[in-house]
Amino acid sequence: MQVSANGKVRRSAEEWQEIFARFARSGLRAAEFCAREGIAKGSFRTWYQRRKPSAPKPAGFLELSPPPGEQRPWEVEVELPGGITVRLRG
Repeated sequence: MQVSANGKVRRSAEEWQEIFARFARSGLRAAEFCAREGIAKGSFRTWYQRRKPSAPKPAGFLELSPPPGEQRPWEVEVELPGGITVRLRG
């Protein structure tokens, strides 16, 4: 742990891992644990969320259909990453 000239505490990723291990063993709520350990709740929350792996986005097929009873022409425009635009008409 390092304390900067302005009083901010800086911890390494390894130090945060140890803090989270103590938190898991403590049985306390996050706010109670932070108060006991003298840790800023905002920093705790930020680092806690960073350690969670982000959930993969599900890939799949999305079927688009015109509303029932519609017999007029339709158009769909999809903008893809990289500036590609797909236009469908029916």
